[in-house]
Amino acid sequence: MGLLDKLHKLKAFCDRYRNIQIQHALLPGERERLALRLVTAERERQHWSERVDELTRMISENADRSVKMDKWLAENYDDFAAFEVAASEEIQQYATKLGKTGDLEGLPEGAQSPSEEVGASGDPAAEIQSGQG
Repeated sequence: MGLLDKLHKLKAFCDRYRNIQIQHALLPGERERLALRLVTAERERQHWSERVDELTRMISENADRSVKMDKWLAENYDDFAAFEVAASEEIQQYATKLGKTGDLEGLPEGAQSPSEEVGASGDPAAEIQSGQG
């Protein structure tokens, strides 16, 4: 049973509970006490009914978004895959320039951005300290 089915089942339960409350409110002697319970139950039913409607709308919107994303991904996957390969190659080149062999672990945080060039020594930290970078 999906989430939407469970939400509709909850809404139906709240409606049945409300109907039972109305029937019992007609019994003599308990009218005031049950009337208060009826008001409380009606508020809860209204709250859960609104939540069910809201969640139903959200599920529908997310399904629409999912379809749109799947369509976009199908249309643009080749471009994305080419970008991913090119970006990986560029990262590999910069890692090699920094004296690494493809393993980016150990690079300091904020290491050289792709727009910067490594100087003659190949060590950006040494060049920054010497004032050349």
